[in-house]
Amino acid sequence: MAWTDNPTPDDHWRLHVPYIDWDRDYDYREWTWPNCKFGYKRADLFGSLYAEFNCIPFAIQDPRLWFYDLHELINASKTREEFELALRKRRDERFQEIRKAWSDTVGDLALNIPVWGSSRTDQINRWDSFLELSHHFSFGSLLVHFINFLPKNPSRVPNELDQPEQPQLSDAQTRKHVQELISRLTRDNITRTVDTLIHLCQTDAKQFVISALLDVTVASTGSAEKREDLLIMIAGFIAAMDKTIGMDASRQFVRHFMKTMGIRFAATSDTEPDAGSKCLDLSLTPPSPPPPPAKKTRKTRVSREKASKGPVRNGRVEKPPPQRRATKNSTSVAPEGIRRSARLQQRAAQGGSR
Repeated sequence: MAWTDNPTPDDHWRLHVPYIDWDRDYDYREWTWPNCKFGYKRADLFGSLYAEFNCIPFAIQDPRLWFYDLHELINASKTREEFELALRKRRDERFQEIRKAWSDTVGDLALNIPVWGSSRTDQINRWDSFLELSHHFSFGSLLVHFINFLPKNPSRVPNELDQPEQPQLSDAQTRKHVQELISRLTRDNITRTVDTLIHLCQTDAKQFVISALLDVTVASTGSAEKREDLLIMIAGFIAAMDKTIGMDASRQFVRHFMKTMGIRFAATSDTEPDAGSKCLDLSLTPPSPPPPPAKKTRKTRVSREKASKGPVRNGRVEKPPPQRRATKNSTSVAPEGIRRSARLQQRAAQGGSR
């Protein structure tokens, strides 16, 4: 089990600093600092320096609850060492209890944007600052969160005809918040997650939400059940977008989603079906590469035969084979017509002599 699954009060602050792989240049580029000037390591930025100069002690329980625990343990202990050991054990128990309750509360409030105010601007700004507080858990983020509950101009009376301000969320903020929502996605809160994403899409951050949702979906490496929940949430998000934002926006998201995930339309028959008879192939396999270009071949000219009436005649006249001449050594055979005329001449000569 990783330490992030079961942190202690001593290393709880590590959960709220950026995780950086210092071995990859593109990962720490925005956190570059002249660490070599005084012999520091790059990781000291969110390591020893952070713990010593950017962290303060933070109470786990209220003073009254702390008094009850101390009073119970000191009466049950026989020595000072036993008492302090019992206090340390109770501290870890209370820390895990409160941390679990805090995590559940963050999940509920993150999926319930309307609870943060009546106007859309107040809802998004307070929701955004609350998620920043849950990420960083710093004194500064706590102050910023409650500043959003103060009126900007208390002396000004609101006019019903005034146009409400549109909340502004940056791409980085939206991406981080979508990651937070997806990380807390379970089968029980799919509907609330969809409602929260749709609520964000109804602001100027719609494109940021769609882009971040695609990136987070592609980068998800959870279990098969987690990916199944994610696909169910995507289907619900498309249906809700179709009803609230418009069919064009939902179709655009479907096209981007299928292209990003490598999902293709699988035909149900060999023939080309219509759009209604196609089904999604959710195997998440990458599209097959395009076929190689065909080799060029020389074209052979084929002469077209002219259509003619009647049987086809050969235009070329064939000559009879030449007659072979008789030689001295060869015996010639006279044709039938020549032999008959010779016999007639012989008979005619015999008759004249009679």
